[in-house]
Formats: sequence, C-alpha cells, structure tokens
Amino acid sequence: MEFPAFFESAAANVPPASDDGLGQASPDWAQPYPAPWFVDPPAIGPDDQVTPIEIPPGPPEPGGPPFDIESRDWGNSGHETGGADAIAYYVPWHADPAAWGIYFLERPLFAFVTDVAQDAGVPANSIAPVVLRQVLFHELMHFQFEVVGSELEDVLGRPLYLDYLRYRFGRPNAGLSGPIEETLATWRKVRFARGKLQAFLRPKPPSYLEAVMRAASAAPPGYRDWKAAGSDRRREELVATVASMIADRPIVTGGWGNWLTEENKRSVPRRWVGTPSSLPAVGALQKSAPQVTVRAFERWLTKQGIKPVPSGNGSHRKFEYLGRTEGYGTSGSSGRFYRKDAKRLYKFFGYPTMPEFLIAVRAKRQIPRVSSDDLRGAIEQSATIAETMRRW
Repeated sequence: MEFPAFFESAAANVPPASDDGLGQASPDWAQPYPAPWFVDPPAIGPDDQVTPIEIPPGPPEPGGPPFDIESRDWGNSGHETGGADAIAYYVPWHADPAAWGIYFLERPLFAFVTDVAQDAGVPANSIAPVVLRQVLFHELMHFQFEVVGSELEDVLGRPLYLDYLRYRFGRPNAGLSGPIEETLATWRKVRFARGKLQAFLRPKPPSYLEAVMRAASAAPPGYRDWKAAGSDRRREELVATVASMIADRPIVTGGWGNWLTEENKRSVPRRWVGTPSSLPAVGALQKSAPQVTVRAFERWLTKQGIKPVPSGNGSHRKFEYLGRTEGYGTSGSSGRFYRKDAKRLYKFFGYPTMPEFLIAVRAKRQIPRVSSDDLRGAIEQSATIAETMRRW
C-alpha cells in the first residue's frame, strides 16, 4: 500500500463529521485531553524557511561548507516541557493533506543536540545526525497511529482520529501519567539509540545511550513513562489501549499498524524549518525541485479537471481553479515552466513548498483535497481547545 493513497482510500468509506463540528467527540468536552502538537503546534512564521528534505539511510553527499553547531547558543530546546514534539512535530494527513508530514525545527533541535552532547561528553557535531534520526523515529510513531486511526475509521465507518487528537489523546490510562502514544513514541526513540547504528553513524559514543535515556526520563508525563513499553506483551497492551481511545470503544488486539514497511515510513514527507545550509550537520539533504515543462504542467492541470480560460496573449495562458483565475508563461527556454510561476502557484494550489509542488506535477499526482468546511471547522475547533488549555 502506498501513501497518501492509503489515507485517501480509507477516507472514501467514512462519512463526514456532523454539522455541529464535534463529530464523535467525547461527552467530557469541557475538559479535553488534546495532543498539544496538534491543537497548538510550534508557530512557523512567514519569514521562516521550510525546506523539503531527505534523510538518507546511508551517508549523504557533502552539501556545502561545514556547519559548526557549537558556534552559537541555540537557547532552550523545550524538551523538558514539550518532549520530542517541541523539537519536531507531525502534521496529520487527516488535518491537512497538503501539509502532511514531519517538521524538524532547527533551533530547538540544535539546542537538544547540544544538551545531549554535553551530557554525553562528546562534540555536538559528532552526534547531530544520530539525534535527528532518533527524533524521526519518535515522530514516525505518530504516523503509525494515524494509520491505526484510518484503519479503525474504515472498519467502524465513522470519523474518529481527529476527535481522538482533540479530546482523548492525553487522557490518563493504563496506569500511566500521560499520553500513551507519547510513551510508545519515546520508547521507539530510545530503542533506536540502543540499537546498532548504520555504518556511517558509527562509532556510537558509549555515553550516548545513557544521555538519551536521562533526557527521555526528564520529559513530561507520558514521554517519561517510556520504560513501561519495555516488553513485547506490554507494548501490545498499550497499542490496544491507544486503539481503544481512538475508537472510543474497547479494542483488545494490539497488532494495529504492524504491517507498515520501511518504504511506507519513508513516504512520509520530512521538512526542515530553518536554514538549509545547516542540513549537512544532521546528515540530511535538501530535496531539489525537478525541471518541469509547460506541457507537463498542462497535462497535470488536465488530470485535476482544470480547464483553460480563453486568453488573447499567445505567450501567457490562464486557468480557473476554485473560483480564482491564475496564469502562467509559455515562452520559457526549451518549453520549461517558469520558476517565477512555480513560486507563485505552489501556494495557490496549497503546497507547503515549491519542490513538492513540482514533484507532484511531474508525477501527475492529484492535488491533496480537503473540504474547505471541514478544514475551517478543524482550525476553529483546535483554536478553541488551545485557548482553553492556555486558560488552565
């Protein structure tokens, strides 16, 4: 199964949420237990650079001059108050298909790298690629539980996952102090640190694992309970508990989401919020925008059902989408699609970055679709919950 096609296929069998905007919300809405990274994620400012990236399984090619993490003060990582989700966070496909993916925040990530390095007694640059990947494993657990949410929605025939994030995510359960999903995600992060690293990440400093475990144990409730997931049997019980919270009914099996492959996980978009020049320090690569021709763009428009609007200028063509008219030039060298048009149109079509827009055009992918009413309701609902949390 490919992604995001899996989400789209499962969503096709689920009726929309009720008109009151609450969907299948739990009756204790006055005291929700939301996922903070969903209802109140770290802000990305209009001037922040968001870059699609690849985290290769092997050593990346050199990408510019060396970047010295220790050359500046990165401030507080926020890990002790927000766990790994203060360093990176997951945007669910259910909430915004176009923005779906994992976002790594440069400043708090490098602050956390610095903290772990100091605790382990090693240079920050020597473990930065390892720390990035351990945080990646944490965020991929959130992806796995969104997949579980889609499976349950498909089986039960009603929307569940977004209401789980808004109301039931952090509800104390199974004798733990906080969100069980974070317990499992943090356990997965520690497991990566404990395991055998890829060859290009070795040697692993002997003190690194202890530093990671100390940081995990100092994180907020739920995160710091990672030791509770230490056995296979206990993890299955915890997965079943999370599935029960998503479904809002008892679920006894704990094998949900186990079918995901490494290829499935690699399909989750990864984005860097910060300076692309710092990517070599974490062993990541900037995804480059492919070259696209005007003809390829017009074929993509046709696949979306978007028809041209008559225009008198032969070097400029127009089209209409969602009630708005836009245009593009056709006189580029060798029939190439103008970069200035791509920089404007990726935002028009709702893509987070220009490379992701051009990749979609070249691959003839459908525009990620979400009902404007559903999206408006989700935004308003999340804002209300976030404001309630601040008042508490």
